[in-house]
Amino acid sequence: MASAGRARSMISTSICAILSISLFLGVGVQAGAVPPPPPNPSDQQIQDSQSTAQSSAAEVGRLSGLVSSTQNQITQLNDDMELKGELVKKALIDVQIAQSDAAEAQTAADNAEKAAVTAGGAITDAQDKAAAFAAASFRQGSVLGSMTALMDSSSASDLLSRQQLLTEISKSQLNVIAKLQTSLSDKANADSDAKVARDKANAAKEAATAAQATAVQAKKTADDAFVAGKARLAQLNAQLDQQENDYQLALSKVADLQNQRAQYNQWLAAKKAEEERIRLAAIAAAKKAAAEKLAAEKAAAAKAAAEARAAAAERARMKAAAEAAARAAAAQAAREQAAALAAAKIAKARADEAAELRAAQAQRRADAAAAAAAADKANAAKPSVVYYATCADAVAAGAAPIKRGKPGYRSALDSNGNGIACEVLHSGSGSSSSGSSSSGSSSGSSSGSSSSSGSSASAGGWSATKGQAAVAAAERWVGTPYSWGGGNSSGPTLGICGPNGAENDCNIVGFDCSGLTSYGWAQEGVSIPNYSVYQYTLGQHVSQSNLMPGDLLFYANDTSDPSTIHHVTMYAGNGMMVEAPYSGAYVHITSAVFDNGYIGATRPGT
Repeated sequence: MASAGRARSMISTSICAILSISLFLGVGVQAGAVPPPPPNPSDQQIQDSQSTAQSSAAEVGRLSGLVSSTQNQITQLNDDMELKGELVKKALIDVQIAQSDAAEAQTAADNAEKAAVTAGGAITDAQDKAAAFAAASFRQGSVLGSMTALMDSSSASDLLSRQQLLTEISKSQLNVIAKLQTSLSDKANADSDAKVARDKANAAKEAATAAQATAVQAKKTADDAFVAGKARLAQLNAQLDQQENDYQLALSKVADLQNQRAQYNQWLAAKKAEEERIRLAAIAAAKKAAAEKLAAEKAAAAKAAAEARAAAAERARMKAAAEAAARAAAAQAAREQAAALAAAKIAKARADEAAELRAAQAQRRADAAAAAAAADKANAAKPSVVYYATCADAVAAGAAPIKRGKPGYRSALDSNGNGIACEVLHSGSGSSSSGSSSSGSSSGSSSGSSSSSGSSASAGGWSATKGQAAVAAAERWVGTPYSWGGGNSSGPTLGICGPNGAENDCNIVGFDCSGLTSYGWAQEGVSIPNYSVYQYTLGQHVSQSNLMPGDLLFYANDTSDPSTIHHVTMYAGNGMMVEAPYSGAYVHITSAVFDNGYIGATRPGT
């Protein structure tokens, strides 16, 4: 028993010594090729990059909101500019009317003055004749020829007749003079009234001219505001583009750092696995060497014992040999048991390593989910920062389509620039944000006749056939340039020059909005003035559900005040309209619009 204990102690000591030497010198254990460690960013670096990305996203959302708000302001400024333009046209028409009235008043005053002069001449002539009659009568001693007439009478009745005739002649001459004087007085009064009317007409002309100057100045102010708004929008769009670029760079940096961390963790796991493999291999090698040494020592001892007992009896030798064989079998069993234990330890170590790796991965996923939930909660607490990278994100969030001015709207998502983002992608799911739908309540009165203002439509009369023909007449000019102030009943004309795209309109032959509608109806014998506010008042107002081709659609800054109307189009049927939109554009056919300032519709000729 003591010998067996010493043997076990020797085996343990030998294993420890050999294992230490093997690990120190690397003898008998081949190390795997582990590459140098990759970069390992710190948790603070990753957190800082994520914070930068979140701040950049918030700034993108803020700038998107500013851009959307500024675009709304631009739309309002454009509407106001169009309104001021219409008021300038109104002032031009009013000046023309005042000039015509002043000319007519001047003509009336001149005619009255001429009539007064003629009447004065007639009175002077009559007075001269009366004076001559009176002088002749004085020379006769009575009324001219009275004595001669009486003395030449042949009878009493003839004498009486001649006396009555002379009396009537005197009365008639005096009545003529009195009537001429009355006529002269009336002519003088008419001349005075004509001069007063002429003065009033001239004053009205001066007031209209002053109003025209005021309207022109107001339009210039609106134009300047529109230019400033467009410059501000361009500046914000540039800032938004830069911020979106910074946001993408921040996201890229986060991804790079996270990828570096993942690569480092993979390297670290590989390094630990290699170290564990080396350790286990060293243990196995040490155990094998110890077993081999022990076997060699035992074999040598057995051989020495056998040689020492050579002279012993064969049975003793055989017994010794049997004992040696038994010990060899025990050693073999011990070696096999040691190998099995080593294999079990290796399997357990690998299983533990795999379990640790799975736990680490699960922990990382849980941490990522918690971080995402915290980010979602933070974003939900800040509704003003809404940002959709793509229209698919907006659809997934149930926000599409997004109108200009609403959270999440960006010009980059508005593919056709009509103020509605993500409408094409959203329409595939069964709902379209644009088109010719007539849903919603209609604006304006549904019936009733309008009161005239400034001018009146000709009595050409309305019919469905005329409405369709008016649309066809307007559509013949599709593709014609817009020209502010251009167009009349005969066709396109040179427009009026102004800022913000209309600087060259006085050199462009085309139509503006009211010029196109005026031309279309003029071809069917219905004359309406080239001013949208006057056109709105000339005819029966119809509801949206009762629209017919040829009806005029109006848009105002204030839908409760027709004097703020700034644009008019012609309904073409089937939810479409034809219009001359703005300077720089062309006459086109598009979907009818019943929001964004729609105030109502008028049917010309009714």
